[in-house]
Amino acid sequence: MQFAQWKKEHSAAAHPAARAVSEPGRVEGCGAMPVTYRALVPQLDLATWYALHAAELEQALQLHGALLFRGFDVRDEAGFKDFSSAAIKTQAEYVQGATPRTRLQSGVYTSTEFSAEHEIELHNELSYVLEPPRKIAFCCLTASRQGGQTQIADVNAVYRNLDPAIVQAFEAHGGWMLRRNFHPGFGPTVYKSFQADSVDEIRAYCAREQVEFSALPGEHFATRQVRPAVRRHPETGLPLWMNHASFWHVANLLPEVRAKLADMFVPEDFPYSTCFGDGTPIPDQMIAAVAAVYRATEVMFDWKPGDVLLLDNWRVAHGRKPFAGARKVIVAMGA
Repeated sequence: MQFAQWKKEHSAAAHPAARAVSEPGRVEGCGAMPVTYRALVPQLDLATWYALHAAELEQALQLHGALLFRGFDVRDEAGFKDFSSAAIKTQAEYVQGATPRTRLQSGVYTSTEFSAEHEIELHNELSYVLEPPRKIAFCCLTASRQGGQTQIADVNAVYRNLDPAIVQAFEAHGGWMLRRNFHPGFGPTVYKSFQADSVDEIRAYCAREQVEFSALPGEHFATRQVRPAVRRHPETGLPLWMNHASFWHVANLLPEVRAKLADMFVPEDFPYSTCFGDGTPIPDQMIAAVAAVYRATEVMFDWKPGDVLLLDNWRVAHGRKPFAGARKVIVAMGA
């Protein structure tokens, strides 16, 4: 063995990060997810440690779907950016975004800026695009005084626990359809959502991404896209209940919001709504049954400042519980 090779191998083995984390563990009360890695020495840089153990951690992510890193030296956006660059090689921008976020720097955003008193339902990020992000990472910079957990659920388990008649109904009706209407004053503008400066840019993007796009009078734009309700995991082949069909169904709107929108629009012109892929309405009771399985499957833990959660975005859905007090969680996604 040449000296240079020997030095490289033995330097890596002797690196303090190689021995600085406990064996993978669990969060009490969370069951099998997430697998937790705890730093045993102070000021251990997560990006450096992750890069050193990337192969092992990628296998763990594929097997378990969710990894939590706790006690590492992640204090700010820059530290999280370093980690996300190591763990998510191709970081994605939030194109076709449907919820309010602030772009902090390239590839790094705030988590969804939605009122603290309401829950964000479980979903797989951007499940309605042709190629959803393979990974999504969250970092807690400020933990809320109460609540604010990021609940997660294995969507293979959701698929297995759903009434087969529900899955069969979606398959028989061609999957599910997302209908979006960009009315002035309702949610992000079409330009912000598609991160484009012109209607022509949006048309070209939609043509590539199998999204039906319409420009209507009065600065009203509409999109329609049909996607499968069940996808197969790219590596494992597991069937996954991976969609926003219940998330944006009108049955999930707050009653007062649904009533207000109904005074202004027919359901298909709501800012967001879903139906079966062939345009047939999805019954409210079916949406309620899906929500019940999500609730029965979800697990959650209390955030601590510096925590980083890495998810297989295809395998694991996420949401957010209501909270009180200041909360800052930032996000990166990609492949």
